[in-house]
Amino acid sequence: MSEVFLSADLLDNLMIEELLRPVLETGIGFTNCEEEIRARNVNIQLLSENPSLRSICRTLCLKYADLEQITRLNSPDTKQIFSVLPLLDELYRAMENFSKIVSEASALSSNANLSQLQNEFNAIRQNEFQPDFLEKWKNMLSGLQDIHSLTYRFVFNDDLEITRYCLLTVEDQAYTKRGLLSKIDPHQKHDMNFLARNMDAYKNQYFAHESYAMTPGAAAPSTGALRQASSLFEKEVRDNRLANIQTVLMTTIPTLYSHQDQELWNAVRSLGTRILRKLESAYRSIHFWLRALELMEKIRQLDLPLAYPHILPASDHACHITGAYHPAVAMHLERPSEIICNDISFDDKQQFLLITGANGGGKTTYLRTVGVQQLFFQLGLPLPAKDAQISPVDSIVCAFSLKEDTHLSSGKLGQELIVIQQAIQSISGRALVLFNEPITGTSVGECCLISREILAIMTLLEIRGIWVTHLYSLLDDVSDINDMLQGNPIGYLHLDDQFHVKPGRGENLSHARAVFEKEVLGFSQAEAQALDT
Repeated sequence: MSEVFLSADLLDNLMIEELLRPVLETGIGFTNCEEEIRARNVNIQLLSENPSLRSICRTLCLKYADLEQITRLNSPDTKQIFSVLPLLDELYRAMENFSKIVSEASALSSNANLSQLQNEFNAIRQNEFQPDFLEKWKNMLSGLQDIHSLTYRFVFNDDLEITRYCLLTVEDQAYTKRGLLSKIDPHQKHDMNFLARNMDAYKNQYFAHESYAMTPGAAAPSTGALRQASSLFEKEVRDNRLANIQTVLMTTIPTLYSHQDQELWNAVRSLGTRILRKLESAYRSIHFWLRALELMEKIRQLDLPLAYPHILPASDHACHITGAYHPAVAMHLERPSEIICNDISFDDKQQFLLITGANGGGKTTYLRTVGVQQLFFQLGLPLPAKDAQISPVDSIVCAFSLKEDTHLSSGKLGQELIVIQQAIQSISGRALVLFNEPITGTSVGECCLISREILAIMTLLEIRGIWVTHLYSLLDDVSDINDMLQGNPIGYLHLDDQFHVKPGRGENLSHARAVFEKEVLGFSQAEAQALDT
């Protein structure tokens, strides 16, 4: 599979960059491979018809993105380390559910791409996630899965300063990892109380035999003493005279587990990175399908059709589309469903078309629509049209009329010729060329002369393309080209006053002449035509 060459400013000139950006950001680009285009069409259609598959694909993408984000961290805090375990577990379950959904539907299991993804997911689950995966990681984390399930004991001195603290429970189970009692003040004066969740004195006494309750040699306090201490503690908290417990917790956890953090993080990050690397290709494909479906939904909300094309061989160099429209233009209309749709037709007998019509009549929009149809097709998306038969091309290039740049040494004509030269030099293999009034920076005579030379090159190279012009005299020159040169003849299209594209040259409806006759001479168009006759 090879990529399609696009002019650097093509997407912007066709007014489609913003609409296609989410799809292109997935890393899946344009292709000229007929089988790849067909496969993308099928995969997008399967996801659109299967809500369960679409849902699990979304979950896979979300978990992949979350894992990618957290593995980028160099110095994560304890909470972030602990969050990886449930994330990996959720990713494992998503891959498992994907395989189950594909296996249970014959239309999915027979699809080569989905079957390949299923095999990749099964291999990752088998090789990266051992049967005792969860148990092994629980042990490494000393049972810590949820940072909100911890119960601490704090020891205060006579001035109500915390001098010692330790972890008592993890998920309501006694934390038996000893030797982690952290000393802030080695000269402890007074062991005020056991402070734990809900001030449960009897529960605190349970931990006495674990050497958490008292300083060495001290007897367990009475229940009355515990209640008195508990009341004192509550009063001090209420009066804001104790240190902020939340601040203590934030500093306590890293202190207790600083010796484990790096070891745990290295192991977690290594596993996460391996899984991400193995899932990268699958993630891009699934992400692309989902973005394509989101784009389709945007267009369908406009009450406009989408058509999966009949794919013709590249050697046919053909394009026949019925009811084509430009989706970005439709989205800016007050009533999108009323957009004017037009047909597009190229074949071996007529590859290059000149299109004329009054200014503002829709010539440039039609040219853009031709380009957009080819782009959608070679992304593997359904086309914004009623029906389509189309061949892939190897390159899509454009040359649009320019505003004069006064900062450059050459004038407007020089700038236009540079753009045309770059466009012609960019043509490779079978190409689609889109020229929108490319020569305007000189007189009508010279413009026709230069345009005729360029059109002669297009004819000899048998290039497929559209040339928008407002110069009706150029049509007479094209007739001479068709008579003198061998190759496919250049055809004619024109737009009527209802923005519909029709075959043939049409009438010489010069916009400049119409404005002059109406505004200067005071003639209506009908009166002017009557005078001509």
